[in-house]
Amino acid sequence: MEDRHSTGGPPHTTLVCSSIGPSSYEHSEPSSSKQQSTGVVTTDGGTMNRTFVTAIVMVAVLSPAIQPAADVREETHCVVDVIGERADGELIVSEPRCYGTFAGAMADASDGTLMLPASTRGAVMFADIDVAEAASSFTLGIHFDYFDGGGSSISISGTSCSGGWWNTGTAWHDRISSTYNGCARLRHYTNANMGGSFEDTKGVGTRDNLTSYLNNKADSVSYN
Repeated sequence: MEDRHSTGGPPHTTLVCSSIGPSSYEHSEPSSSKQQSTGVVTTDGGTMNRTFVTAIVMVAVLSPAIQPAADVREETHCVVDVIGERADGELIVSEPRCYGTFAGAMADASDGTLMLPASTRGAVMFADIDVAEAASSFTLGIHFDYFDGGGSSISISGTSCSGGWWNTGTAWHDRISSTYNGCARLRHYTNANMGGSFEDTKGVGTRDNLTSYLNNKADSVSYN
């Protein structure tokens, strides 16, 4: 730290400082000579006499660090109805109807026959066998963003487990991490139109996490 002082000359930029100890120091004076800011500093004209008993250190005044926005995806729970099937087996589905809660999606998909508390999360499918069994009467499958029924979901509402398949589209491209089976076998493919590698989840009413082989890689699913 430097102490700048003079009896004339142009004004100097303000320096904001603080001491290591109980006192602080702010100094703004014209500058023509430099002195170390420890000990006694006296001008020739006797106009300034300051004793510093503690070392003066510069305080760097910094703007608060800008934190990057958290990558948090808002949960949405959507339902699509199977309304037909193309000649090649691709399922024709309705436009998705989306809700802020899993309970809302289940009330829609079941036409009001499965009413869950509003706070119910998708993980209920992995924890409550009665709820899991009930859902098999109106869904081919339910797919989740995260393991164990976590995060957002998409419910494929229908009753025909005849091998038809659903393309995830851009909305669910490479997102599925866990699945609830409304049919006996759901086959998850890495490509659209049942292309590429696949992984099965088996058993009506069962719930499974996809392995690293297909986790976040599925682009189509068939329902048998």
